[in-house]
Amino acid sequence: MRLKIYLLFYFLLVIGILSCRKDTSHDKNAGMIQLLSVKIGTSTLDVSSKIKNVPADQPIQILFSSAVDTSSIVKVISISDSLGTAIHYTYSTIINANTITLTPTPKLQYSASYTMAISSALHGLNGETFPGIQFKFATIAGSIVIDSITLNGKSMTTTPLQNIDPKAFNIKIIFSRHCIRPITNHHFPSPDLH
Repeated sequence: MRLKIYLLFYFLLVIGILSCRKDTSHDKNAGMIQLLSVKIGTSTLDVSSKIKNVPADQPIQILFSSAVDTSSIVKVISISDSLGTAIHYTYSTIINANTITLTPTPKLQYSASYTMAISSALHGLNGETFPGIQFKFATIAGSIVIDSITLNGKSMTTTPLQNIDPKAFNIKIIFSRHCIRPITNHHFPSPDLH
């Protein structure tokens, strides 16, 4: 009989200890966290339409109504290109953790379409839930600048160019950025020497 009393006492003690443990799960009654804005440079993304001419070299700033649980940001926020390829990024938060800054690495491509999704797995720091959302945007076309031009190995900035062999006509143009479609081996007719 004494053994049964000890077992009952031990069982009640274990139940009591387990019931006093702090609940680390998200508070189901904490409400919802609100997404206030998503900006890339001066462009504000809109859930109802694809925003065009978004800067390709600016970070993405996401502002929430309250602090976000940042322990799994990379798992709950995704950026992908038009083929569905994931775009890698680094992130940082402001001190109160309600603003998240995503910096794509490498920078986004010019004239390209992207989708950014925030899944419903996102939670607020106090257990608030989030319904999930998706944005579509396209980056600006960008521009290139000619850095240098050489003709048969001589800089075109040197004036005047003299003694150029018209039979070995070789122009090299270097741009500020790589061209999307490189021009290769285009032949031009030699100038008429008569």
